[in-house]
Amino acid sequence: MLDGKVLYKDIFFNHQPGMAILSALTQLFFHPSSIPELILRHRQVILFISFLATLLITLRFGLFFIFFSIIYELTKFYVFGDRFLAEGVVGYFLIYQFGVILEKILFKKTHKIDLILVPLFTWMVIFLREPFTLISLLLFSTYFFISPKLSKHNTYLYVLTFVIPSVITLFSIYLPGYFFNMFTVNKIILASEAEGQPLPIRLLKSFFYPIYLIFGIEGWNYFRTITATLSIIFIVSILAFLKYFKKTFFVVFIVLVLALSNLRPPAANQTFYESFHIAPWYALLIFSIVFIIKQLFTKSKKAGYAFTVLILIFIFYFVSNKSYFGREHPDLQNEFFTNYATVMGRGTIIRNLASDKSTLFLDDYDDLVYFEAKLKPSYKYSWYTSFMNRVPLYINARHEMFKKYPPDFYYGDCKGGQGVLPSYIKKEYLEVFEGKNVTCVHVSKKRVEKFAPHQVELIHSIYSLKAN
Repeated sequence: MLDGKVLYKDIFFNHQPGMAILSALTQLFFHPSSIPELILRHRQVILFISFLATLLITLRFGLFFIFFSIIYELTKFYVFGDRFLAEGVVGYFLIYQFGVILEKILFKKTHKIDLILVPLFTWMVIFLREPFTLISLLLFSTYFFISPKLSKHNTYLYVLTFVIPSVITLFSIYLPGYFFNMFTVNKIILASEAEGQPLPIRLLKSFFYPIYLIFGIEGWNYFRTITATLSIIFIVSILAFLKYFKKTFFVVFIVLVLALSNLRPPAANQTFYESFHIAPWYALLIFSIVFIIKQLFTKSKKAGYAFTVLILIFIFYFVSNKSYFGREHPDLQNEFFTNYATVMGRGTIIRNLASDKSTLFLDDYDDLVYFEAKLKPSYKYSWYTSFMNRVPLYINARHEMFKKYPPDFYYGDCKGGQGVLPSYIKKEYLEVFEGKNVTCVHVSKKRVEKFAPHQVELIHSIYSLKAN
């Protein structure tokens, strides 16, 4: 995007534009020159957002909600809440919407700032991550319709604060590509997910997820102990709330919100890559518990203190447990090498053998090679990844590239890899070896003919070329 390419037109993206724009702004501001710095800067942005969210939630709902921040911030690692993912961001916005509505239901009161922040956060959630559109719109509508009703002036302010940025966003993006990726491509992805877990089963699992975490037949691990314990506290606190407040609608609303924030429920013992979709649900669950406990103090200080002590014991348990990630002492250099050495190594090979005008195509994986190689993609839609190899439009564009403007460098066609060089052009490429090691890097014969003297020297010393 910083090179002038247009999202959804020149760049494939099957998600809402928010995180792509935030990433571009991060790179524009920090100018990262290496993959380690690129990752660091993005993590720092998420850390800054978390700090602002903690400050906002505490100021808006009270100091007692520092318990939410302590529990969530210290455990969100297990659902990748610390990574540069939309799921780790939208949870904060949903929490604000959720908390404001819970207050309105219980106390029939509103704050002026909510008239701006609730619709503004609705817009942010929708254009950050599409699976949370339904829950965010539900919260937006609920705030509007429940009493006390908004005045005519406040209604205009509330609605326009959502509509104006939404319209501006839609008119700022390439709509044909946006709608194609949002609906056509994501339909394929949803169909693929439905094969493993039918929609009715998934919805039931979403509604009863806290119970499933407690009684599910899957094995137990450290994080499941945390989520199951929180689920038990949640259920018991809900029962205590019903005893003292007799507000069934309030409880039903909380359960509904939690279910709709978790439409892709993972197995009870899954973490990290398999469970990052539940980060917003996890945040809302913790917030719900803290909110309920705070209200119990108004009816029974004994009950309130009992739950608070339980929360303190829970916090002590998970931070003192030997399995807690904060107690580990990882070799960061070794972990980084394990995760990114291949990407950096392949990018370095390509950069060493390329010219400023060389082009590159990555076939299905290791997209960070583009960043390390510092080359422009030859493919019409910039990268060929995810479910693109199931969409005729993108498959045909790949063939068009090879036939009309083949890349100088191709990364793929490895044993076990997804991409394969088409048979009609395979002979036009040579495979690059680093010593005896396969690199999955292929260079066109036309590019080899234009090698500079120092690049020819590299081929005779460090690298070697082999016909396909």
